[in-house]
Amino acid sequence: MSNVPDILRVIDGEYDEWVLLKKIVDDAKIADPVQTISCDTRDFALGWNFKKPESYKKAECGLERRSNDGLARMRRLKDSPAIGDYLIEPSEIVPWLKKLCEKSGGFDEDWRMLSATVDGCYDWDIKYIRFVRHESGRFMVCNSYWMPVKWRKIYDNLKKPY
Repeated sequence: MSNVPDILRVIDGEYDEWVLLKKIVDDAKIADPVQTISCDTRDFALGWNFKKPESYKKAECGLERRSNDGLARMRRLKDSPAIGDYLIEPSEIVPWLKKLCEKSGGFDEDWRMLSATVDGCYDWDIKYIRFVRHESGRFMVCNSYWMPVKWRKIYDNLKKPY
C-alpha cells in the first residue's frame, strides 16, 4: 500500500493489504477504533480493522465449527477470573510479535510454520495470531480460529522446525 509510512506509528484505519511487522515501530499506538488485529505468522505481516469477529455460517474448508467454538470460548471467558492469562496490553503486541519473529528466523526468513506446545497452538493453529479488543482496553490473544490462547507460554514452547 503506497500510503503506509515506512515506520508505522499509529495502527489505525482499515487496510486491504497486510503491513509487514518490520515496518511498525515497537511503540506504535493502536487506535481505539481498532477492534481486531491479525498477524500472519508465515511472514509476520499484520492486518486490522474496526469490526469484532462474528460467528460463521460457512467458513473456508468447513472450519466454521472451530471458529465458532473459539468465539463462544471468548464469551465464556469474559467474566472469568482466568481471563488475565489471555489478555495482552496494546503496547505489548508489537514487541511480543517481533520477539516471536526473531526466535523463529527473523525478518529475513521467507516463510515459516509456527506452532507451539500450548493449548490451542498445535499443528498450524497459530498460522494467524489474532487479537480482539476486550472491554478493558486490552486485547484477547487467540489462534487462527479465534480460540483464546495463553500467549505468555507461546514463546518458550515454540516447536521446531519453524
